[in-house]
Amino acid sequence: MIVIFFLIFFNFLLLLNLTYISQYFNIFDFPDGKLKLHKKKIPTIGGLILIINFTIIFFYQVVFVKEFLSFDIKKFENFELFSLLILIYGHLFLGLYDDKHNLTASKKNFFFNRNYTYINSFKQKLNHH
Repeated sequence: MIVIFFLIFFNFLLLLNLTYISQYFNIFDFPDGKLKLHKKKIPTIGGLILIINFTIIFFYQVVFVKEFLSFDIKKFENFELFSLLILIYGHLFLGLYDDKHNLTASKKNFFFNRNYTYINSFKQKLNHH
């Protein structure tokens, strides 16, 4: 219950400072007139806020509840659990990098496919437990 109150408070602080955080890290999405039709720059750190929340909940459940997404943590090695986090963070940082540097579709596709390959192998490992 304390974790829920902490997350609510934490998210409230993040939302109040959304523009400041985006300015500090210079993470904005600018309109291009083609695909991005908004009129002015907008912060693109919503994914970062989601991943921070996910990580807090993940560690809380793994450390205190000993369960995550209805899977018994005792069946998995630490490597498997943290590889899941690394994959999720990989997608996040690839998205943030793309927002700043406009990766080509083929480069994004390569990195996303590589990550999905790892996710599938992780999923197959889960199914064998």
